[in-house]
Amino acid sequence: MSIKFVEIPLAQVASNPLNPRKEFKGPKFDELVASIRQKGVIEPIIVRPMKQYPFPYQIVAGERRFRAAGIVKLEAIPALVRELTDDEAYDFMLIENLQREDLTDLEEAESFKAYADRHGEDAVRDIAEKTGIDRRYIQSRISVLSLPAKVLEAWKKGELKYGHLEQLLRVQSPDRLKEFISRIKGHGLSINDLKKQIGQEQIPLNVALFDTKVCGPCHSNSAVQEDLFGVGSGREACMSPKCFKATQGNWLKEHWLETPEAKKYGTRGARFDEDVRWDKKEVFYGGATTPKKCLECDNFVSLVTPAGKVANAYQDARVCVGDKSCFNAAKKAAAGQARGEGTKKPAGSGPRVAWHGEYFRNLFFRKRVPAILEGLKPEDPKIKTLLVMCLAHANWEAKQAVCRALGQKDTANRYADESGAPFKKLLSLPYAKIAPIFRAVVQAVFLEGLNVGEYNGFGSTRRRLVAEFLGVNLAKEWAPTEEYFQKKTTREILAFGKKSGLFAEPKVKEYLAKNLKRKPGSFDKLKKSELVEVFLKSGVALTGKVPDEILKNATEARG
Repeated sequence: MSIKFVEIPLAQVASNPLNPRKEFKGPKFDELVASIRQKGVIEPIIVRPMKQYPFPYQIVAGERRFRAAGIVKLEAIPALVRELTDDEAYDFMLIENLQREDLTDLEEAESFKAYADRHGEDAVRDIAEKTGIDRRYIQSRISVLSLPAKVLEAWKKGELKYGHLEQLLRVQSPDRLKEFISRIKGHGLSINDLKKQIGQEQIPLNVALFDTKVCGPCHSNSAVQEDLFGVGSGREACMSPKCFKATQGNWLKEHWLETPEAKKYGTRGARFDEDVRWDKKEVFYGGATTPKKCLECDNFVSLVTPAGKVANAYQDARVCVGDKSCFNAAKKAAAGQARGEGTKKPAGSGPRVAWHGEYFRNLFFRKRVPAILEGLKPEDPKIKTLLVMCLAHANWEAKQAVCRALGQKDTANRYADESGAPFKKLLSLPYAKIAPIFRAVVQAVFLEGLNVGEYNGFGSTRRRLVAEFLGVNLAKEWAPTEEYFQKKTTREILAFGKKSGLFAEPKVKEYLAKNLKRKPGSFDKLKKSELVEVFLKSGVALTGKVPDEILKNATEARG
């Protein structure tokens, strides 16, 4: 491959339309312009001959220098001329940019995708081998480009972080995607909180009644996402509720009469409770007043959760989904039965109206319980036990913590059967055994921050307040981790190293020279993977090296 050094007039050099870098502005670019104005272009650009008038040369690497030279109004620019094919030039340009230039996150992702589109299925492995960038890092950044353009634009503007995009990949519904984006922008939803909230909406595959072998290779299987992109909820779940419900619904149509629920409730079929339209023809029947003929009708069904369990929120969860006139006749008959018309009940056969017992029992509790609580002091163990129960009732992670502590089956997922078993056991324990559970529950709510209501997550601001209340000193105790560095660009890591003073540390200097065999101070020549290696393996103390973004609140950062 022939290479020659020449001075080329700027007017004879054309930009490369395939260059992944789209923006040439900002402080770094201004510094480059100032440097070239004072010293000229020190490092030559790389071009290839094109033999096309009026641009006989095309840039392969160094467009920032070329554009800065144009601003300074240089007549010519030093260049290395290399004979390269279109594919060779493209690969050279892309790899050189990824290793040396500070692309934006979006430009980097688009570079990966462009290379993959050009080279096919082995492209990700090739990029990883040539750049030292982790395969999952590359694949996950390619995958986020499948998100809607508005999401990518928000990412470009800094309104969404890359971690948000990773989690949004798990959302299949366009409406839910819009809702989550609104929460992130409007409520400062953290990446971890977003992960948990999306996880709540996904359906664990272990509640499937059908054979989940069909879910094995599906991209909506969180295990597949975890394997390909390192993105997931930490458990095998279906990320497409619509698909899961369709498959589960087909199974229920064929096998409902075989289920324990069908035998218990005497229904002929099942419908998902969240799909019921109460303003149409699905109308609730109380079990005590249901006519016998309804029990023999295929339109008499149970309302179930996507897990196939009867929805206990509805008394008996039995509805008619048949013809309206038939329903009205049945309703009239049911009302007559409730009044005892046309029937003669034997003495002691049971209450006339099934719901009276629960209704009047609750009226009693509403008066009696507050009277007892009024007499208890805040420090009373009973109050503390009830606080644990209230937290577990209101918060998904808190309930999981209680289940784990009590050795109970985890029923915390909203699609699982709601059981009072954990609460019954909790209230039977002496407070000495509940105290450690109390700490675990508070920790779960504090760290996980799941939403209690629709929007009230235990977010970053409140989490920070609690940490400071407990004596945590963020400025002195925080330390960057490998995960932190991996989520940063080369430019951001370099800026962190300079501002924190780490590049001046003896251990860092020694590692640069001894282990990486580089010249003193040549940190800006390192690949991202090498920069991370320097910080994590040199033995330099990282604790207390805290970037401004860590110390700022989310609202401050947005402002």
